[in-house]
Amino acid sequence: MPITSVTKEPEKLSLTVVADFPVPRKRLWAAWADPRQLERFWGPPFAPATFTHHDFRTGGRAEYFLSGPTARSGPIPGSSPR
Repeated sequence: MPITSVTKEPEKLSLTVVADFPVPRKRLWAAWADPRQLERFWGPPFAPATFTHHDFRTGGRAEYFLSGPTARSGPIPGSSPR
Protein backbone atom coordinates (compact mmCIF):
# COMPACT_ATOMS: atom_id res chain seq x y z
CA MET A 1 0.00 0.00 0.00
CA PRO A 2 1.55 3.36 -1.00
CA ILE A 3 1.27 5.13 2.36
CA THR A 4 1.93 8.88 2.44
CA SER A 5 1.20 9.59 6.12
CA VAL A 6 0.17 7.98 9.40
CA THR A 7 -1.43 9.83 12.32
CA LYS A 8 -1.69 8.11 15.71
CA GLU A 9 -4.08 9.28 18.43
CA PRO A 10 -3.68 6.71 21.24
CA GLU A 11 -5.98 8.60 23.63
CA LYS A 12 -8.81 8.24 21.07
CA LEU A 13 -7.74 4.70 20.05
CA SER A 14 -7.44 6.07 16.51
CA LEU A 15 -5.02 5.44 13.67
CA THR A 16 -5.41 7.33 10.38
CA VAL A 17 -3.52 6.09 7.33
CA VAL A 18 -3.38 8.17 4.13
CA ALA A 19 -2.34 6.48 0.90
CA ASP A 20 -2.24 7.34 -2.79
CA PHE A 21 -3.29 4.75 -5.35
CA PRO A 22 -2.67 5.10 -9.11
CA VAL A 23 -6.19 3.98 -10.06
CA PRO A 24 -9.53 5.74 -10.61
CA ARG A 25 -11.47 6.48 -7.40
CA LYS A 26 -14.37 4.24 -8.49
CA ARG A 27 -12.01 1.27 -8.95
CA LEU A 28 -10.37 1.80 -5.57
CA TRP A 29 -13.76 2.12 -3.83
CA ALA A 30 -14.90 -1.16 -5.44
CA ALA A 31 -11.74 -2.91 -4.22
CA TRP A 32 -12.17 -1.50 -0.70
CA ALA A 33 -15.78 -2.76 -0.57
CA ASP A 34 -14.94 -6.33 -1.66
CA PRO A 35 -12.92 -8.31 0.93
CA ARG A 36 -11.43 -10.66 -1.69
CA GLN A 37 -10.06 -7.68 -3.65
CA LEU A 38 -9.00 -5.89 -0.45
CA GLU A 39 -6.91 -8.91 0.54
CA ARG A 40 -4.77 -8.36 -2.56
CA PHE A 41 -3.29 -5.12 -1.19
CA TRP A 42 -4.00 -5.06 2.57
CA GLY A 43 -1.10 -6.09 4.76
CA PRO A 44 2.59 -6.46 3.98
CA PRO A 45 3.68 -8.64 1.03
CA PHE A 46 5.28 -11.20 3.36
CA ALA A 47 2.07 -11.62 5.46
CA PRO A 48 -1.07 -11.29 3.31
CA ALA A 49 -4.42 -10.54 4.92
CA THR A 50 -7.45 -12.84 4.95
CA PHE A 51 -10.74 -11.19 5.93
CA THR A 52 -13.11 -13.33 8.00
CA HIS A 53 -15.72 -10.56 8.35
CA HIS A 54 -16.19 -7.37 6.31
CA ASP A 55 -19.21 -5.12 6.82
CA PHE A 56 -18.54 -2.09 4.63
CA ARG A 57 -21.48 -0.03 5.88
CA THR A 58 -20.84 3.14 7.92
CA GLY A 59 -19.95 2.01 11.42
CA GLY A 60 -19.55 -1.58 10.16
CA ARG A 61 -16.81 -3.88 11.43
CA ALA A 62 -14.11 -5.89 9.75
CA GLU A 63 -11.95 -8.69 11.05
CA TYR A 64 -8.93 -10.25 9.39
CA PHE A 65 -5.74 -12.13 10.14
CA LEU A 66 -2.27 -11.99 8.62
CA SER A 67 -0.44 -15.13 7.49
CA GLY A 68 3.34 -15.08 7.35
CA PRO A 69 5.86 -17.73 6.37
CA THR A 70 6.23 -18.97 9.96
CA ALA A 71 3.13 -17.78 11.83
CA ARG A 72 -0.43 -16.52 11.64
CA SER A 73 -1.80 -13.60 13.67
CA GLY A 74 -4.96 -13.80 15.70
CA PRO A 75 -8.05 -11.93 14.48
CA ILE A 76 -7.47 -8.19 14.05
CA PRO A 77 -10.65 -6.13 14.54
CA GLY A 78 -11.39 -2.78 12.88
CA SER A 79 -14.32 -0.54 12.07
CA SER A 80 -15.49 1.69 9.24
CA PRO A 81 -15.61 5.45 9.79
CA ARG A 82 -18.90 6.89 10.94
